[in-house]
Amino acid sequence: MSTRSFILRHKRGLLCMSLVMMIMRIILDRTSTHLSSKSNQRPNDTSSSRQSTVTTDSDIRKELENILKLCPSSVGRLGNQMFAYASTYGIARSVNRTMVISNDHILRNVFKLTAYVMPNRSFSCTRWKQVAPKFSGRFDGNIYNRVIGNKCDIMLIKYLQSWKYFEKYKSEILLEFSLKDELKVMADSILHQAAKSVSMDSEEGNTATYIGVHIRRGDLLFDSKVQFGYNVATGTYIKHSITYFLSKFSNPVFIVCSTTLDWAKEELRDLTNVYIKYVYTKNRPEVDFAVLVACNHTIMTVGTFGWWAGYLAGGDVIYYKYPVRNNSKLREQLDSSFSDYFPSHWIGMG
Repeated sequence: MSTRSFILRHKRGLLCMSLVMMIMRIILDRTSTHLSSKSNQRPNDTSSSRQSTVTTDSDIRKELENILKLCPSSVGRLGNQMFAYASTYGIARSVNRTMVISNDHILRNVFKLTAYVMPNRSFSCTRWKQVAPKFSGRFDGNIYNRVIGNKCDIMLIKYLQSWKYFEKYKSEILLEFSLKDELKVMADSILHQAAKSVSMDSEEGNTATYIGVHIRRGDLLFDSKVQFGYNVATGTYIKHSITYFLSKFSNPVFIVCSTTLDWAKEELRDLTNVYIKYVYTKNRPEVDFAVLVACNHTIMTVGTFGWWAGYLAGGDVIYYKYPVRNNSKLREQLDSSFSDYFPSHWIGMG
């Protein structure tokens, strides 16, 4: 065989091997991408990943038909419903049940939830067996056995307002309560403008530390609420909490969210050299909530709205340590030290 013939045959061989390797690489890349996308799917994902495999309402019904389900109640507003969702999520994971929610659940408008959404728009789990905790603000360990002991679909009713129901799954709860992109953009814009207004824009090299302050008063001043046992936080408490953060950070900006901003401005008017931005988005509490969550630290007064703002924001959380009146019906719902309601690392002030 001539040298020329050998070289040509060798080149053909190399070309064939290159083509084979290219085809194998394409196949491997596609396989890897497919496996990667599958591995990133969360177990109860109800968004595009599930819809790619379950295309009809009938398929979802069949999928849920022979499994035991757990459903949260839809009582109260945003903070109350977040507690119901998170606690039901934690209990469902602990007893190996599947959590489901209704199609019109209000939290779906705010967060990127992954619970199964029942396909029937008129679906309500109120017809299911109902199980309730003994007290709303205390951890009830017996509720797990009560769920396990009923071999039927269950709706958890009333309030399950203890972080202990879902603390084991905290990282997952934080993902469940990922805010919709629109809300995050609006919140970031509000904080950016707040920093700019006090010449602490990060683009100019000054980084602000944002302290979210939620002041709940309004309906808690109604006679019925007062008689039930609610206390509202005092202006003195809020100023003490602000002083705490002033001593801890060099560039704090306080973002005060409340439906009673006039009261807040009057109470805080004597604070000098303190950067305060007042925020109230009428008819869109989820926007104010997103602003509080985007902050670094939290001062809450009373109520579940502020509680969840602190839980999701992370950082230091200061709470009003006299949230209820002694010898009231509401006081009975909470344990003696409030430790089932307030996480131990949060800071109580008066």
